[in-house]
Amino acid sequence: MHNYILTLLIPAVTTFVVALLFLPSLIKFLQKRKYGQRIREEGPDAHKNKAGTPTMGGIAIVIAVVIGVIIAILRNSAITIPSLLLSGIFIAHAVIGSIDDWKKINQGRSLGLRAREKLILQVIFSAAFLVGIQFLMGGLNTDISIFGTTLHFGWFYWIFAILFITAFSNAVNLTDGLDGLAAGTTIFSSLAPIFVAVTAIYSPSNEASAIIMACLAAACLAFLVFNCNPAAVFMGDTGSLAIGALVAGAAIILKIEALMVVICLIFMVEMFSVIIQVISFKTTGKRVFKMSPYHHHLELCGWKETAIVTRAWILSIVIATIVIGFLAK
Repeated sequence: MHNYILTLLIPAVTTFVVALLFLPSLIKFLQKRKYGQRIREEGPDAHKNKAGTPTMGGIAIVIAVVIGVIIAILRNSAITIPSLLLSGIFIAHAVIGSIDDWKKINQGRSLGLRAREKLILQVIFSAAFLVGIQFLMGGLNTDISIFGTTLHFGWFYWIFAILFITAFSNAVNLTDGLDGLAAGTTIFSSLAPIFVAVTAIYSPSNEASAIIMACLAAACLAFLVFNCNPAAVFMGDTGSLAIGALVAGAAIILKIEALMVVICLIFMVEMFSVIIQVISFKTTGKRVFKMSPYHHHLELCGWKETAIVTRAWILSIVIATIVIGFLAK
């Protein structure tokens, strides 16, 4: 166990230090280039003063995590293939996000890539990730375990897994609307899958998943230093799309897809609030929430931004603790 902790600690600490040192320079660069956040016109009035805050800060998260993974690979070559696959889907979705962010900045609006364009790219990269598992990691496990019951998905699992990765990617993206909300929630939501990977029967894929999730948590912790209210930088789609895809990718490799939905309850609530809102408005012309995602609904109900974020963090900690306690039995 001591060696395993060291195996996680070295890449994670490296990731944290790299992100912490790189972010001030990145923020200055983004400010100089005027790569600022565009705010939705229909959004809460309290968000108007966030306009112009540097975005695309997720670049620091991605670079720091990748460096942490490289350190881990240099220490243990056995984790190379799963680490490269997880890093690949992470970087690929960061590229999608960076294109989206760039279009928002360049075109001076709050919307970047069209939903269809983004979805097509997400499906392509998700499918490539699954193909990599199939041919480079001894095959894709198409079963899903739900509270002790195993469901055999067969070929349908490919469709499910693509939707799973895409949903998580977009869920984190939708959550990233308040200072520190997405980054903080990611940190606490990473604890349970790390525990699963460390306590499971050893395999290179489990170790790689634990390492990259630990690096992700470390990078988000460093990012939080500059992203807490009032935020000096936003991660943008560059960071949020990448984080969601990585979390889902790790869940697929660890075979905890159903459990990850519970662990990431905050992300799921945000995503389904948008889905419910859209369906309700298109079918009845009425809105269920004052505004979606759900954190904006709470703001319009009179909740302060810091209160919403703090409570989301607390809920994430409680969920992670319950899940870890359940798994430890």
